[in-house]
Parts: sequence; C-alpha cells; structure tokens
Amino acid sequence: MVRAVGGSLPEQKLAHLAAYEEACEQQQGGAYLRREGLYSSLITEWRRLRDAGVLQGKKPG
Repeated sequence: MVRAVGGSLPEQKLAHLAAYEEACEQQQGGAYLRREGLYSSLITEWRRLRDAGVLQGKKPG
C-alpha cells in the first residue's frame, strides 16, 4: 500500500503507477483507486509526467 498523494514524491507517484497498472492487469484498477483515495485524472497526469521523464529527474520542457 502506497500513501501520501497530493504532494507525493516522484518515487511515490511511480510506485502508485506500478501498483495501479498491476491492479489493472487483474481487472482491479478501480478498486485500487478507491482503496488509495486516488482519482483517475491523477494517474493520467502521472503517466504523462513519467512518459516525459519528469518523474525520473528530467526537467520539464
């Protein structure tokens, strides 16, 4: 279980993404979001940041 959402550290966001994607493979994505108190819009934003490399330390832009 991963906590701390609003001002989450990049490592925590990556951990949430990994856990959510694993839950989705088991058709449990919605349950994961409810259990962790997350919104799908956060997952979408964190994926965008991850894919841009920002969560791995790259500067945006």
